[in-house]
This record gives sequence, C-alpha cells and structure tokens, in this order.
Amino acid sequence: MRASLQRFAMLVLTSLFCVAAHAVSAQNRSVTGRVTGPDGMPVVGATVIATDGQHKNVPLSGTTTDIDGRYSLNIPAGATTLDVQFIGYEPQTTTIGGGRSVYDFALKDSSVMMEEVVAIGYAKIKRKDVTGSTVSVSGQELAGVPVMTAAQALQGKAAGVNIISTSGAPGASSQVSIRGGSSITGSTKPLYIVDGFEMGNALENVDINDIESIDVLKDASATAIYGSRGSNGIILITTKSAQKGKTQVSYNTYFSFDTLANSIDMVSNVEDYVKYQYELMALNNKRPSYAAVFDDGLAADSPEFGPGVYSRIAERYRNALGINWQDEVFGGYALTQSHNVNIMTGTDKTQVMLSYNYNGQEGLSVAQGAYKNTIRAKVQSELWKGVRLDLNTSFNNKKVEGSGLGLRNVLMSPLHGGTMFSEDHLLHQQTLLDYRAYDDAFGALNPIVQSLANESVKRSRSFNVNAGLEFDFLKYFTWRTAGSYSWSNSKNTSFSDKNSTDYLTDPENTGIKGSISNSESYSYQITNTLTYNQTFNEKHKLGILLGQETRYSESEGNSLSLKKFPDPNFGLDDISNAEVSEKKTSHSRSGMVSLFARVNYSFDDRYLLTATVRGDGSSKFMTGHKWGVFPAVSAAWRISEENFWKDHKVADVINGLKLRVGYGTTGNNSIDSYSYSTSLKGASYPVLDNEN
Repeated sequence: MRASLQRFAMLVLTSLFCVAAHAVSAQNRSVTGRVTGPDGMPVVGATVIATDGQHKNVPLSGTTTDIDGRYSLNIPAGATTLDVQFIGYEPQTTTIGGGRSVYDFALKDSSVMMEEVVAIGYAKIKRKDVTGSTVSVSGQELAGVPVMTAAQALQGKAAGVNIISTSGAPGASSQVSIRGGSSITGSTKPLYIVDGFEMGNALENVDINDIESIDVLKDASATAIYGSRGSNGIILITTKSAQKGKTQVSYNTYFSFDTLANSIDMVSNVEDYVKYQYELMALNNKRPSYAAVFDDGLAADSPEFGPGVYSRIAERYRNALGINWQDEVFGGYALTQSHNVNIMTGTDKTQVMLSYNYNGQEGLSVAQGAYKNTIRAKVQSELWKGVRLDLNTSFNNKKVEGSGLGLRNVLMSPLHGGTMFSEDHLLHQQTLLDYRAYDDAFGALNPIVQSLANESVKRSRSFNVNAGLEFDFLKYFTWRTAGSYSWSNSKNTSFSDKNSTDYLTDPENTGIKGSISNSESYSYQITNTLTYNQTFNEKHKLGILLGQETRYSESEGNSLSLKKFPDPNFGLDDISNAEVSEKKTSHSRSGMVSLFARVNYSFDDRYLLTATVRGDGSSKFMTGHKWGVFPAVSAAWRISEENFWKDHKVADVINGLKLRVGYGTTGNNSIDSYSYSTSLKGASYPVLDNEN
C-alpha cells in the first residue's frame, strides 16, 4: 500500500511540475492602478490580488498599495480577476483582460464588520457594542486549512490563543491555552461552549466543516459570565444552520500527501562510522566488543588486531552503504483525506441541516493512523409567531492507531551491521539482545520492529443532543428554556509481543503484556434565561439578562493490566491464561447550580457599559466553600464616533477606534471530585519478624 501511494504521489508531483513549468514559460504581463476611498483620498496598504475568478482564497499573485494608494502587479497566466480588500471597506472585484493595463478602484465604506454579531455567552451582540476582550474567527477561514481538527486550523488565527500539538502522530491532541496558564495545580484548558452548551475538547470533536464561527472570550470582564469555569478563557463555537427558502447540497473533499520536510543530519559514511565505533570502544577499553561486531570476531589481543585495524576498516567498509533510518521510518508518503456532505433546506418557518464528515490521516511511520466520522443534524423552527424551537444533535466516532515511536530509537539505530548482521537482518529483525550480549553501548531498538511489536488502539464515541424553546412576550422580553444531554464512551487497548522492550528486557517477570481500559460518562445541562432589550429616544440602548443553570455529570471507568501471556497469537482476544498485574476502577459525579445576570448599556453608540455577576455552587468543594460569587464590569468609548474624530482627516485612515477598560473575577473548578476528602488506598509492604 505504501509503495503504491509513493508511486501515485510521484506521478502527481511530476504532473504538477510539468504544469508549473508550462505556466512559467507563459509570458506574464503587468497592470497598475490606484485605490482610493469614498472621499477620493488614497487607501494605503490595501491588498490587491490576482485570482482565477473561481478560487478567491488562492491568489496567483498579490501586492499592497503604497502611500499614494498606487500599486503595480504582475499578472500570471490563468489570472482573470483583480480583488481589492481593506479593513473597513467593501471588497471589490473586476475582470481583467482585453489589453487593458490600468485598473483604478474607488472603495466604499463597509458597515458589515462592525454590524457583525459575536457570541458573548448566553447572547449575541454587535461587535461594535463589545466591551470585553474578544476575538472571532469565521468558519470559512478555518475550512480553507487542510488539517484534521479545528484546533489545528485555529493555530495563528486568534490573538492570545496558543495552540500546541502534543506530537506529530496522527490523532495527536492539542494543548490550548488563552493568554497563558492561569493555574499551578489545576487545569489550564479553556471552557468550550458549543451552541450554548458545554462540550469537552470541542475543537477536536466538532468538525471544521460544521463550524459557522468561533468567538474567544479572553479577559475576566468577558469570562465572568461563566463564573467558576471562566479563569482559563472561553471558546464559543457556533455551528452552521440552514437558511430560509434555500435548498443546498454540497460536497467538499481534499486529499494531501505528507512527507518528511527536513531530516536531522547524521553520519552517513560507513567507514567513518566504524572508525568512530572503534575509537569509542578503545577509549573505554572495550576492543573485544568492537571486534565481535565490526571485525569478524578477531581477537582483540592478537598481534595483528591493533596495527591493522584502520586498514581493515578501510578495506571492508570504504564502499559499504549505510542505512538511513530516517528515510526508512519517515521517508514515505502518508495520505490525508477529508470528505464532507452537507444538505441544507428550509422554508420561512423551518430550516433543516444534515451533514456527514469523514477525516482520515495515515502516519509517516508504520502502524499509525487516525480516522473520524461525524454526523450532525440541526433543526430550527418557528412554531407560532414569537415562539421558536431549535434542535441540534451530533454523533462522533473516532479511532486512533499506533503509539509513540521514539525519535531516539530512530537516531541511535546502527548505520551498518558490521560483520555481525546483514542489512536485511538489521532492518527487519530486533537486534537489541544480540548487541547487548557484547556491550550496552550498542543497545538500540529497531524502530520499525518496535512499532510493529506494540499495538495500540484508541476508540471513542460521543453523542450530543440539545434543544431549546423560546418565546417573545410583552414586546421587549424573551424567555428561553434549553437543555442538553451528552454521552461518551472510550476503549483503549495495547498489546506488546516478543519483540517489545518489556519482553526483551524482562521476559520472565513481564513477558508478553497487554492492557484494556474502558470509560463512560454522561452529563446534562438545563438553562433558563430571561432577556430584555429596548431602545429609548433612539440613543439609549438597554439589555438585561437574567439566568439560572443546572449542570450534572457522572463518569466511571475500569482498567486491566496483564502480563505473561503464554503466546502472542490471540492477543487480547484471549486473556484467560495471562496474569493480572494491576486492576483499577473509578467512579465520580459532580453537579453545579448557578444564577447569573448581565446588563448592557449604550449611549449614542459612543459610550458602552457592561456589568456582570454570577454565583456558582459546586459539589467539588467542601461544605462551607461550595459557593462563589464572580462580579465584573467593563466600559468602552468609541472615539471614532465622536464629531472631532469624524471631522478630522485621520478618520480617513483610522475609521474605527475604541478605548475600553474592564475588571472582573473568575474561578477555576477544573479539579477532581472529592479532592477535599481523605482517600483510602491499600498497599503491600514487608514486615520484619523479630523472632527469626
């Protein structure tokens, strides 16, 4: 399979090279022009790109305007349109061709950006009215990145959000932090809210193609609405919904091949490598060990050993070819693929969305891969005038194969087998014990055999459903009752045969070993909110939110570690003859009840004020310390809306300027249940018998 993928990849790369060579051979042409604003003043730093007219996110060439708003751009073959963009203005597109070489643009002001709504927790408001520190990323920006998870796609797109992959293996998790860690002993993971409800590891569980937008709440004044869960920041994910009066069926897919971009420089000359081995052993007075491996077992105390050692090395190894272990382990091509089918339909009253997503990623090394299937359905309906119902459900099935390979094993594997092993033997056999019979310095695990010897599979499934009912009354009031239920299950298995490290180093006490672990959890959440929104005298805007929330979660798990399997043939399918080395069970539950309120006030779209308070009662804390109150206040001044700013020429350059200040308190209840209580654990220890 790997060989066929390599041949296919080389064919694709060769074809692309031929196409690129043909494109380069075509003669490019140049266009110039000037970009101005509504007042005729030059727009400095506007982006001008040439595209093929169909793929707007794939520029064929691009530039920016200078201090006079002018630009000059080379137009490659295949380019048919010019796109001009600048923050605060409507983007413009024009068709190029017909021998024309000058294209001027007069941009129009855009109110879209400031009129965009952003999620701030239990509500959405216009971006211009936000007083806390937030950042938003659209689903369209994420979907254009060919990666497996939304966490990987979000890297580098949200200021203050730090995302690090734990490893390069398929299915590896990502560590996400907002403005750095905020706890020494507790969790530093942010809280994930998907369509109003908490979901663990949502950036990995919600498929990229299902995301409409991501809003990140960063400072305490913004996160205080989530109280004891807000200290690490909040990531709010809004999933896509169908539109009224439209039926759309779409299929999106991509394929990519991964290969090792750079390798670590290592000794590649076999003659030099063997010389280094000899000198190392000689310095440590271990010449017999060297002779056994590299000098055909010649006795180190024989008269001809010392004087002729370098000549024998040159004669035997000068033209020898070594093994490049980085190429052998990582030198192939790994296929990554994604498929998304999305169906949206809707009437004036009801809109329905169905989506299916499949993601598959093979690893560069053997026996590694990650595969995920996701199904999502979303329904929104206006039952009667002012009465709305929404339903959102999803199912996720994920499988990750393979364990950590260990780069050290790759780098430390012998370049050549000397006179002891052939290249074929060195590549396909575990030689650790053979080397260690002479000296531990030669002891390096064969990374390929080691990877095949340790079978690891992680399976997980999750199901989420939430529904909400809201109705308007007395013109300015809206009541909403919503609930969610989440269930997840995971099973992890591992099995190590006779080529594994544990068997090779301790065949009697450990031998062939394996492990099985299972976990299951569920949670539910019920949220009730009352909102009031009204505008007085066209300048005073007042919004009030009152809410109550209840959340409960429960989980249990068990694990079994086994050793001394008599035979590896049946693996974990038959554990009856294995010895139990460790067994564990776990069970925990936690609950939280909350009351919260928020007031938003705006005067003339210039002066903004937000006040928030939340009280949380958590079962994770001991009696007398279960409740916490978390207040916050923030204010903002939209300077760019003042007349002295609008009347000044600086408004032509900076058309949006806001000064804000905020204060808030948050908490962190991301601790284990029952941490406040004393636990009892059994242990074995030796007892001295004084009578004997």
